[in-house]
Amino acid sequence: MLTERPVVIPETYHDGAFAPAASFMQVEPANAQVTVFKRAEDNHGYVLRLVETHGHPVQAQVNLPGLDRQIQTGLGAFEIKTLLIPDGGGAAQLLNLTELEVLGEA
Repeated sequence: MLTERPVVIPETYHDGAFAPAASFMQVEPANAQVTVFKRAEDNHGYVLRLVETHGHPVQAQVNLPGLDRQIQTGLGAFEIKTLLIPDGGGAAQLLNLTELEVLGEA
């Protein structure tokens, strides 16, 4: 889904509870990219998959303002890392690529 162009729905200004603009996700540095962000299969959190794209180890920082979560994790050169972000604010957990087994904390 993150490789698809977003659908733009023009809307005029109106009163409401939300700010006129907001960020869904911020990822730094540029060589850490998100390839998956979805609801977990067991519906108890979110799955986030990161990949390092330039061949240099990096400390990735992911900010999810809508979930009030910040995640920091190391990525090796060209590493793919899958994380479970549990509901309720627990620590992010490292998953295997099939998302069926928790390998430890991120």
